Parts: sequence; structure tokens; C-alpha cells
Amino acid sequence: AAVASENARMHQALLQRQRMESDLAFARSIQLSFLPQESPKIPGFCFETHYQAALEVGGDFYDFIPLDERRLGILIGDVSGKGVSSALYMAKLTSDFRLLAIRHRSPAELVARVNDLLSERSCHGMFVTLCYFVLNVSDGSYSYVNAGHIPPFRWSSRDANRAVRLMREGGGPPTGVLPGMRYEVGHGSLAPGDRLLLTTDGLTEAMN
Repeated sequence: AAVASENARMHQALLQRQRMESDLAFARSIQLSFLPQESPKIPGFCFETHYQAALEVGGDFYDFIPLDERRLGILIGDVSGKGVSSALYMAKLTSDFRLLAIRHRSPAELVARVNDLLSERSCHGMFVTLCYFVLNVSDGSYSYVNAGHIPPFRWSSRDANRAVRLMREGGGPPTGVLPGMRYEVGHGSLAPGDRLLLTTDGLTEAMN
């Protein structure tokens, strides 16, 4: 009787774990649907992306936001923590960010507004680091704000040493910590052959 009871308990635990794994797999497919399904096709520019969550779902995100015929918004960020809570927070944030990006032309004003919204509804101390670029595809100029995120990396085709430079200009604190924060804007331009790398801490924390 004891063996039968233990077998029944283990079977129930196995079924419960299988249901949880199925739910997480479904949640992952939903989360991936919030991310861009393909990279922008813009003459003169090449965009490549890679996304791999540490768990089934996570808080990392990125997006391409067409603003008008000349400007493209490029967003990357990371919600504090991991798992389902971060994924839900990320889904809400990306939706709100897209809507606000159309209304605010200045990256600094946009990130400040996002920060105020997240601070109002912050729960369990969650916050978001993000980096937002506005790229002018007509001449390669850009402006950007870094809200506590890993600085972008830049390779310049005009640098004979092919050195990698960290872009530390436009900055401010992570969003969702304190309301009323202000952010500085960085500016620059891309020449043919220049490259930018935007990443989350998943790259720097990778064991391999």
C-alpha cells in the first residue's frame, strides 16, 4: 500500500510538472510574439538580432519602432529579475513604449515619461534598464538615451586600429526607481562600414 501510494504521489507530481512546462512553453511563444518578427529592411543599413532567454521566459526585450519616413526607433532593455514576472512586466512596457514613442520626438522626454509611468506602478522593487536610439536613416545621424543600461559598443570604419569604443554619452538612472528623473541625450552619426552593438547583461554574464 505504501509503494502504491508513493507511486501515485510521484505520478501526480510528474503530471503537474508537465503541465507547468507546457504552460511555460506557451508563455515563451507569447513573449516572443511581442518581439519583432523580422529586422527592418532599409537601404544602406543592416540589422541583425539574437534573443535567447536564460529561462523559458525572461525580462530582456528589444524593438524596432518606425517613427516616420526618416526616423527609426531602436529599443533594447532588461527588466530586473527573471521568470514569468519579468516577462509580464516586459510585455506591458514594450506596448506602452511604442505608443509613447509616437508622441514624444525627444528620446530624453520619452524615457523620462516612461520612468514616471513605471515609478507610479512599480511593484516589488522592479525596475528597467534600457537604451533607446532614434536613427535618421536619411543621413545616418542618431540620438540616444541610456537609462542605466550596458553602454552600446561602436566600431568605426575610419579607425585604422579597429578599436571598440563604449558609448557613454546620453545617460541617466534605470527607469522605474524614482519619478521625476531627467536624462541626457547623446548624439552621433554613422559612416559607411560603422557598426553598433546593443546588448543586455545576458552577454556579460554568460558562463561560456
